[in-house]
Amino acid sequence: MPTLRSASSAPTCSRCGGSHEPTACPFFRQHRTADTTSRPNVPRGLAPSNLFAKVHTMPSDGNCLLHALRHEPGHKPNGVEASNLRANIGQKVMGNLNATTGGSSGESFRDRIARDPSSAGVSTPKGYNRHMFQKQSRAFCGTLEIQAFVKFIEAGTLVAIYSSLPGDKNTYRNGDLGTFVLREQHCGPGTVERTIHIHHTDGHYDYLEPISEADTWTSPRPRSRRVRRRERTPSPPPLMSASDDESELDGEEAMCQCNLTDADQDDNREVPEAGKGDRNSEEKEEDEEEEEEEEEEEGDPTRTDANAESTEGHLAMVELIHGKLARKGLRALCKGKRWRPPKHGHEEEEGDPTRTDANALVPIGRPIDGCDEEDPQSLVGRRIMKYFPNPGAWFGGEVTAVHPPDLPDQRETLYTVTFEDDDSEDFTLAELQAILRPPDVHPRQLLGSTDWGLFKKQYATIGSALNDGSFSGTARPFLAKVFRFQRPETMTAKKMEQRLKAWSKKLHPDKTVGEAPQVRYLAGFLYQALRHLFETYTAADSITDRPDPTEYAEYGTAAFADAAGANDEELSPPEPLTPAPDDQAPTGDDPAGGDGPMLGDPSVRLDSGALPKEVGCIRAFDILDFVLSPFSHYETIPKEAMEDWARVFNQAATNLVNAVEADEGPDRTNNIGIAARWYLGLPQLIFRDTDGRKDRKHARIRMRLTAFLQGDFDTLLDHWVRDRNKVLRKDRKPQNDTKERRIQQGIKLIYQGFVSRGLRLVGGNGKALAEAVFGQLIDKHPQHEKSWAPPVRPTDGSDDPALLSLRRATLAVDPKVGVGPRGFRSYYARALAVGRFSDPEANGAFDAFARLGVLYLNTQMPPWLRRLLGSGLLTPLAKNPPVPGEKIDARPTKAEDIDTALWCKALQTDLTPKSRPGEPVRGIRKHLEPQQLAVGVSSGCESIVIGTKLKFEEARANRLRKILVLLDLRNAHNAYKRAAAQRALEALAATDPSLRPLVLAHHSISRQNNPIFVRSSQTETGLQYLCESSAGGGQGNPLTNIIFPVVIDKALKAAESNNVEPRAQQDDIHLWGDPDEIFGEDGTLARLLADLKAVGLDPNLTKFQLLGTTPDACANKPAWLKETFIITDPLEAARVAEAEAAAKDAAAAAKAAPPEEADEANAAAATAKEAAKAARDAVPERLRAKGVWTCGAAIGDDAYATHKLKELEVKLCGSGTDADKGELLTIASELAAADPHAAHA
Repeated sequence: MPTLRSASSAPTCSRCGGSHEPTACPFFRQHRTADTTSRPNVPRGLAPSNLFAKVHTMPSDGNCLLHALRHEPGHKPNGVEASNLRANIGQKVMGNLNATTGGSSGESFRDRIARDPSSAGVSTPKGYNRHMFQKQSRAFCGTLEIQAFVKFIEAGTLVAIYSSLPGDKNTYRNGDLGTFVLREQHCGPGTVERTIHIHHTDGHYDYLEPISEADTWTSPRPRSRRVRRRERTPSPPPLMSASDDESELDGEEAMCQCNLTDADQDDNREVPEAGKGDRNSEEKEEDEEEEEEEEEEEGDPTRTDANAESTEGHLAMVELIHGKLARKGLRALCKGKRWRPPKHGHEEEEGDPTRTDANALVPIGRPIDGCDEEDPQSLVGRRIMKYFPNPGAWFGGEVTAVHPPDLPDQRETLYTVTFEDDDSEDFTLAELQAILRPPDVHPRQLLGSTDWGLFKKQYATIGSALNDGSFSGTARPFLAKVFRFQRPETMTAKKMEQRLKAWSKKLHPDKTVGEAPQVRYLAGFLYQALRHLFETYTAADSITDRPDPTEYAEYGTAAFADAAGANDEELSPPEPLTPAPDDQAPTGDDPAGGDGPMLGDPSVRLDSGALPKEVGCIRAFDILDFVLSPFSHYETIPKEAMEDWARVFNQAATNLVNAVEADEGPDRTNNIGIAARWYLGLPQLIFRDTDGRKDRKHARIRMRLTAFLQGDFDTLLDHWVRDRNKVLRKDRKPQNDTKERRIQQGIKLIYQGFVSRGLRLVGGNGKALAEAVFGQLIDKHPQHEKSWAPPVRPTDGSDDPALLSLRRATLAVDPKVGVGPRGFRSYYARALAVGRFSDPEANGAFDAFARLGVLYLNTQMPPWLRRLLGSGLLTPLAKNPPVPGEKIDARPTKAEDIDTALWCKALQTDLTPKSRPGEPVRGIRKHLEPQQLAVGVSSGCESIVIGTKLKFEEARANRLRKILVLLDLRNAHNAYKRAAAQRALEALAATDPSLRPLVLAHHSISRQNNPIFVRSSQTETGLQYLCESSAGGGQGNPLTNIIFPVVIDKALKAAESNNVEPRAQQDDIHLWGDPDEIFGEDGTLARLLADLKAVGLDPNLTKFQLLGTTPDACANKPAWLKETFIITDPLEAARVAEAEAAAKDAAAAAKAAPPEEADEANAAAATAKEAAKAARDAVPERLRAKGVWTCGAAIGDDAYATHKLKELEVKLCGSGTDADKGELLTIASELAAADPHAAHA
C-alpha cells in the first residue's frame, strides 16, 4: 500500500534529534554518518546478516543508544543507567585519548574526535567532553561511543547495528516484529561473549530482541519453516461441497480444497483439481519443461560453481533483495497472472519462445482482491482459510508478516500466516492466493465474512459427527477439530472457553437478529453444539441439550432452506447480485428517513478489487460505517494543519451542500450519498487515533489531509479500512468505571485547566455499564408513532434560519463536551472559526459550515441524512454509588456530534436574545412569560425561589389561606408528544412569523426518529443500538430547552387566574394560590395534570411536594398528595428512620432473593414498606416542621429550613468524624493521596 507523505512536516535534526533543520544544528556542523572503518576488523558472520526480531522502542530523549546498550527485555529503559553509562564512556574516552578506536585506519580517539563530523564545533577533547559526556547531556551518541563501549566498558560484547529492509517501514511500535539487515558491527579486543542487536533509523536507536535461534540466521540459511510445515500438511481432500450465500465464495472455497505447491520446490505430490484454483494443461506442460531444464542443469558435469554464481545470477539476487522482482511478482498476481522467479545462469534471449525467465507470466486465475501491486505489506492483516488433514479441519488465519527474498535458496517473497492456535506457516504468493479470503466488505455482518465460511465448515463437521456417532464432548481429537486446534495436546479448557466466548459474539441469537434466515438458523444450532461440547468436556453443573441429528440439515439443501425459512436462491445465487445504485433508493424521500443509499456498492471497485482513484470510490462502503466510529479521535488539531483541515472541510461540506441543493433528478440521491459519506466520515478518515501515540499525531493528520487535497482518495480509504479492520478484530473488554480511574482522569482534567469538571468527575458516582441498565435506558425513552405533514414554506426561503450566533457559539464551545457516534469533536469546528487563513478556500470553510447548518434545519436536507447526522450517543451515569448485589439506578445523558449541536445552539441563541433594562422583551420569551422563567430570563431560579418565599411569608404573616404545590414530571424532556409540539409551534408562529425557523427546525430534528446508541463491549464497533428517539426532544439538544416550554405553555396559561399563579423553571412547575380553586375534581391542579397528560407528560405523584400557610390550608387535599415535613424530635425521628431503613433492607433482600423465595421476600418487603409509611404518618403535628425544597433552596418553617441547610452542610463538610468527612474534604483527601499538586488546585 503506498505510503501517504505530507507536503511539509516539522523538521527533526538527524544529528542531535532536536526540532530544527540539520543544517542549523548548534552542536554538529556536518551530518553524522556510519563508520565504515570499524567493519574490516570484525569477522563477518559473528552477527547474522538478516535478523528476525522483536522491536523494543527506546525513549527519544537523546540517550536512545545508551538505553539500547543497557536494555534488558522485560524491563523498562532506565534513565539513570543511561546517564551513568554516558558518564562512564566519557571518562574512559578522556582517559584514553591516544588509544585506537578499533577501526582499520588505526586512528586514535583524539584524532577521531577532531575528524568525526558529529563533533564539528566541539572538536577539542575538552569541548567534546563538555557537550557529550555530562550526565545531564542529551547530545546525540553514535559510532564513536559504540567503539568506546566495546573497547573499554564491555570488551566481550559485539554490538550489531541493523537497518530496515529496502521498502520496509522505518518506524516501529514497541513489540512489533520485523526482518532487519546488518549494516555494521563493532566488537572489542576480547572474545565475543554476547551480542547486542540494535536497529538504527533516522538518527534513533531501538533494541532488537531475536525471536529464536531458528530465526536468526547467517548465510547459508537453513530450510525455511514453510518447507518443514508443507511436509506435515499435505494437500487436503475435499471436505464438503460448499454452497455459499456470499458473492464469489463458492470458487474461493473450492480453491481452498487444494493446497497449491511451489513448482520451484522438490515436491512431486499430485495436486487435485479444484475449480478456479487449477491451472490449465498448457501451464502444467510449461512447468514440466522448466523442471526438466533444471534437472538437466543440475546433472550437467560441465557446470561449475563459477557458473552457478554467475554475474547475472548475482545481479538478479541483488535486485531481489531490494524487492524489485518481488514487486513485479506481486503486481503480476494482482493482475491475475503467475510470476516465476529467475533461473540463474540460463536465461533465454528475449525472442526465444521457450523463454522461462523472471518475466514469464502465466495466468493462474483471478487477481487478489484488495492487493496493492507495489507493496507486499498490503496483504498484512488479510484473512485466510486452510485445511489441515490432522486433525482434519479448516483453520482461519491472518497474514502477519512479509519476508522479502534474502538468499539464493529463497527466490520469492514469503508471507507468514498466524493461525487461530498461534501456530504459523510461511507461504509464497502463489500459495497464499489459493487460501486467501476476499476482503470483508461489510466487517459488521457475519454473512459474507471469513468467519462465516469457517462457521459453515464447523457446522458440516458437527453434522457429519452427529450422523456417524462420533459426536462426543469427551473425545479430544474430535474436540480439537471442532474448536480448531491443530494439535490436540495444545487444547486446554481455558483456551476452549476463550474461543467459545469469542465465537458467541457472532453466533449468539442476540447477535444475529439482523442477519439472513440461513445465518440465524446455522448460527443458533452451531452455538448450541459448541456449548454442549464445552460444558460436557468441563463437566459443568448444567449442560446444554445435545443437538438433535434430525435438525442438522446439510447446508445448501432444500431441507436446510425449509428449516431456516430461506429460499434456495438465497443460499446459492447463480451469480452475485449487486443492486444498481439507482435501485437503492425509491423515488421521493421517506419522511421517516427509512430510505437513502445506505448500502455500499461493490461494483465501483476495479477488476483487481482495488478502489478507483476518484471521489466516488467511497460508494463501496456502507454509509453506517462512517456514522459509527470504532476509533478514539484526536481532541485538537495541530496549528500547522489547521489551514489544510479548513480546506478539506470546505470541500466536503460544499460538495454536500451542492448535492442537497441540486434539482431533483435520477442522480441526486446517489450524489448526496457520496458527499454524505465523505462528510460523515471526516472524523474517522482524518482524526482517528489508532494507538494513542502523541508523537505520531501531527504527521498522521498532515498525511491524511494531504492525501485528500491531492485527490488520493483510494489510498486514504485503504488506510482507513486497514485501521478499521484492526480495531474491529480486537476483543473489547468491559471497562468498569472505578474510583481510582475517575481520580486519575480528574487529575488529568485539572492539569489541563478544567478544574470544575475534574472535581465533578472525582466526586461523582461514575458511569454504569450499559449492559447492566439496558432496560432502564429503554424505559426512559417512550415511543410515540404519530406523524405530521411537513411545514408549508414560502418559495423565497425567507423563513430559513439565519444562524447569526453560530460563530459566537462555536468559539464558546466546551472543548471537553461529549460527542455523538461519529466522533465529531468541538475543536474540529472551532478551528474553522478561530483560523485566519491565507488560502481563500480555507477562509470559506466556516461559511460552508453555516450553509450546511441551514440545510439541516430548514427541512431541505433529505430525512435519511438528517437522521444520520442527528444520531446520538447515550451515557448512563450512576445516580448512587454502586452497592454489590443491588441494582444500579442510572440517569441517561445523550450527546450529539458537535456540528448539529452547534447549529441548534446558534438557532436557540438567535431566538432567545437578552434584553437590556428598559428594552422591550424580544424573541420567544415574550410569548412564554410570565409563567416560564427558564427562557431568556436571567437568574430564573433565583427569581422563582425568592418570589415564592416572599409570597409565602406575606401570606403566613397575614394569615392568608394559601398553598404551594410542586409538581414532578417523569422524563419530561424525553416524553412529550412531538406532534403536539409541532402544533404548538405552528400556532405560535402564526402570531409571530419570526418564529418560523423554529417550526422548520423542530420538524427537521424530530420528524424522523433518530437512532440512539450506547457504548458496549459486546459489539465490534464498541457501539450498540439502543432505540429510536420518537418522543420528546433530543436530550442535550439546545432547541429542546425552548421547545419544551412551548409544549407546556398552553397548560400553564390555562391554569393562571386571579387566585392561582403557575410558575415554571423548565419542567419544575410551582402552583401557588387559593386551595379551594386548586383542589377538587375540577380544580386547577386536576385540569393542569389533564392538560399535561394530553401532550404525553406523566406526573410522578410520589415526588409531589405540598406546603400550606395555615393549619387548615391543606384540609381538602387529595389523598395521594402528602405534605412534606421533617421530624423535630430526635427520638421520634430515630423510630421512623429505623422503620424506613428496615423497609429499604427488605426491598434489597427481595431483589436478591432466589426464585423459590421471591414471593415470600416480596411480601415481607411490602409489609415493611407499609410499616414505614404508618410510622411516618403517626408523627404528631407538633413534631413536624413543614416545608418544600426547590431549586436548591428551602421554603417553609424555620426549623425545616435550618434542618435542610444542616443536611447540606454535613453533605459538603461532614459531621466532624473521621467516618464522615463530607464531599469537599473527601475529594481533597483523595486527590492529595494521588497528586498533592492537583489537590492544591
